Amino acid sequence: MKLVCLGDSITYGYRVRRKESWVSLLSERSGISVVNKGIVGDTTSGMLSRFERDVLREKPTHVMIMGGSNDFVCEMPISIVKANIFSMVYQSYHYGILPLLGIPIPMVAEEAKKFFQFSDDFEKINSNIEEYRNWLINFSSLSQCKYLDLYSIFIDSKTESLKRDLYIDGIHPTKEGNLKISDYIMSVLKL
Repeated sequence: MKLVCLGDSITYGYRVRRKESWVSLLSERSGISVVNKGIVGDTTSGMLSRFERDVLREKPTHVMIMGGSNDFVCEMPISIVKANIFSMVYQSYHYGILPLLGIPIPMVAEEAKKFFQFSDDFEKINSNIEEYRNWLINFSSLSQCKYLDLYSIFIDSKTESLKRDLYIDGIHPTKEGNLKISDYIMSVLKL
């Protein structure tokens, strides 16, 4: 198995050491070949434009596609995000690569406002992420591919509140948050 992880700063491992990113942890702990193709600030349009270079040229057996949050920060319509995901999933199938859809994590709005000035409406971004999450779950079923609900890792199931201790800055996961992502992916993929 060779897995390419295509995504944004959450995939890249922003603000944690390389070896502490969930992609590195997944590779080290599972023993499979995992390639990190996360770019800080990337959108699904950017991911689609580099799909041939960053995914197809790597000749993986699987690709995990996770993006969308930066699209919502840039106020891109959800229809564009859906179209980009649709295109990457069907390109994957065309080239014999099994797609896995990563569901982005929610943001801690109050905390994110302290660190990032690119938006003053993180609540709206979270609302878009939640709508997108529901669509990804349905789309995964229709397109017969697995989804990895990273969103659920960062929500307390009893209180439905965000697990703030898993965030560095309201957007990016801590070392512990990255470890939880790695554990979750290993359990879902049975690695």
